[in-house]
Amino acid sequence: MHAPKVRIIIVTGYPRSGTTLLARILSQATRGVAVGELFDQIQTNPETSVCGCGQRFAECKFWSPVIQATLGGWDEEYFTRFRRLAQSVGRAKHLPQLVCSGLRSPEYCTRMEEILLILGKLYQKIQAASERSVIVESSKSPAFPMLLGQNATLDVRVVQLIRDSRAVSYSVLKRNNTPGSSVTDRIIPLDDFARVAREWTTYNLVFELEGMLAKNWLRIRYEQFVTDPIKIVRGVLSRLGETGPDLSGFAGSNTVNLHENHIVGGNRNRFEIGNQSIQLDNEWRTMMSWREKALVTFITLPVLLRHRYPLIVSA
Repeated sequence: MHAPKVRIIIVTGYPRSGTTLLARILSQATRGVAVGELFDQIQTNPETSVCGCGQRFAECKFWSPVIQATLGGWDEEYFTRFRRLAQSVGRAKHLPQLVCSGLRSPEYCTRMEEILLILGKLYQKIQAASERSVIVESSKSPAFPMLLGQNATLDVRVVQLIRDSRAVSYSVLKRNNTPGSSVTDRIIPLDDFARVAREWTTYNLVFELEGMLAKNWLRIRYEQFVTDPIKIVRGVLSRLGETGPDLSGFAGSNTVNLHENHIVGGNRNRFEIGNQSIQLDNEWRTMMSWREKALVTFITLPVLLRHRYPLIVSA
């Protein structure tokens, strides 16, 4: 008999779209385990990453044996090998090969098989170490869902969060990373807003294409999620085929009790434990200049229209 597939829910989207918070809530509601931006973190800064439990990634009692068993150790050579494999098969430019097997060269197939073998083993080890049946990932690499979906041992479901481009650009450029910090006083060049707007548009256009091709792809708006999180979480899990969700973590319509976790990467709210208020953040409406709003709106116009965001917003 074949072993049951490892179920993975990928919560993805452009940074500052609420993916870390939603991933934590979904992991608790499914009695699963949230791992954060694991695929991305292994490629970037595994040595300096800090786990949601407060320990360094390499020193965490949960992650240390998992990485040791999967990659072979914590030496830079193991992560360099993984990074090279991931970047050679799993970037946005590889979407044509991921979508159409006829476009894959023999070399590409060999590299893809190798990284899929590593990823399959990685999530199996996570499942065994956590003793949970559902793993919630929140890596942001646009091609990651399509790549992971090629592994026949994994049951991959995707939840894409999309947030107003103006709110995202404000959060990325005018806020510090410290929770509760105030808006910075420094002047942000319009070119920076244009850069974030282009990236936001590219990400969401790629996700749009993937959503059309994938079987289990669900897209929700951040604004709907934070306005009525219980309704959205219940609806998301129902559409993903998850029965009997545990919503006992909600202490009210917009308050959730978040547990300790082993999330790597993502928003710093991964360190927050206990009751947390979920509120719509509209500070950008009053703090962004009309020039900044107009520029971001113009660049992101096609996606804003596609998802019915208002083009003109009041303060």
